[in-house]
Amino acid sequence: MKGFNPVRIRSPRGVNPLRRRGVVGVNPHRRRRGEAIEVEYLIAAAGGGGGGGNMGSTVQGGHGGAGGLKTGTFVPTRRTSYAISVGAAGTGGTGGGAGGTGGNSAIAGVDSALGGGGGAGGSGGAAQSGGAGGTGGNSAIAGVDSALGGGGGAGGSGGAAQSGGSGGGGQGGSAGASGTPGQGYDGGDGDGTWGGGGGGAGGAGGHASGSTAAYGPGVTSSISGTAVEYCRGGPAGVTPGSGGSGSAPLNLGQFGVNGIVILRYPGRRRRALGGTVTYVSGYTIHTYSNTAGGSFYWR
Repeated sequence: MKGFNPVRIRSPRGVNPLRRRGVVGVNPHRRRRGEAIEVEYLIAAAGGGGGGGNMGSTVQGGHGGAGGLKTGTFVPTRRTSYAISVGAAGTGGTGGGAGGTGGNSAIAGVDSALGGGGGAGGSGGAAQSGGAGGTGGNSAIAGVDSALGGGGGAGGSGGAAQSGGSGGGGQGGSAGASGTPGQGYDGGDGDGTWGGGGGGAGGAGGHASGSTAAYGPGVTSSISGTAVEYCRGGPAGVTPGSGGSGSAPLNLGQFGVNGIVILRYPGRRRRALGGTVTYVSGYTIHTYSNTAGGSFYWR
């Protein structure tokens, strides 16, 4: 047949028979629709407030314990909303009165941590639980894990420090309260005038020495994109979940510090709704620091 080439393979106009379908232009790192994605989280419960000083003397109120701190991962379910709660700081005691307990922080259905107990007052007034630092409230992502918050420091003229995730500092010659293994550390021992340091999420509180007591260190995490020390024991806690300082005479005990909940997952595609959203170092980060709480909705 004139012009016929038996070697030539005819194909539809515009089709490249050498092109492999489904290969050209595919990004091997792109996640497929429906593929499970692991979400990291950090939950810090609120710290307890420091007790007020003993009126008319130099006896100091107890230091507040740090809130509980939990970290971990979970695989969220599509089209599911997870309630978020953020604990409010324990209030400082006044004129020998007790400090308030820290509030709850939580991711419902995933994990939880208990808030820090308030320090007892310098005049021996009880902090929430009658003579001891009060038990903290919960921070949680229900159904996954939980953590206990720090105990409050004992009052200047006695009263036991309350145990918790991190123990409160002792006073009146008493020992600091015990922490909960894997969640927080013991509070420091007190003397007749000064309170021991509140336990933190990363270490025990220091024993009273003269007019000072070292705080229990917290735990440093970079989940937010910046290294931050969370859940430090009193005195002088300033980072999320830290305990407040006990006060000298007539002064106010220091408030604890509010809790915080942070979640992150890889990539810049926003796969969830809720919180303050930022993009740092290849991660999408959802932060909840307002005590009004909110929700984390996985789309």
